[in-house]
Amino acid sequence: MPGDTLVMNKQRLRTETPVSETVMRDRTDPEFWRCRVTPDSQETHQVRYLHDDGRYGLASLATHIVEQLVENPMYVNITSQEHYWRHTAFENRTLWDLAISHVQPDRCSKDG
Repeated sequence: MPGDTLVMNKQRLRTETPVSETVMRDRTDPEFWRCRVTPDSQETHQVRYLHDDGRYGLASLATHIVEQLVENPMYVNITSQEHYWRHTAFENRTLWDLAISHVQPDRCSKDG
């Protein structure tokens, strides 16, 4: 839903990208790992990256973040973006988990 906050799934980064645990730990700015769903996201599938205020698709933002963390970004290939993002209002469950469990967005609390 527009305004919802998503956070990068660091566990997925550790297992499927060349990003090291040390490099991830050095990034202490929480906005580096977060994005917000835009009002027009249903049509454009875009989010606003809180670190640089840019607009990205989820896969391109995941790639952008990883490219900032690795020495040789040409080996970065993000697929299945729903595995790389967690939803803060749903106990940080991945978008994939939410999709397969058919969770409805009609909740009372929201991370703002």
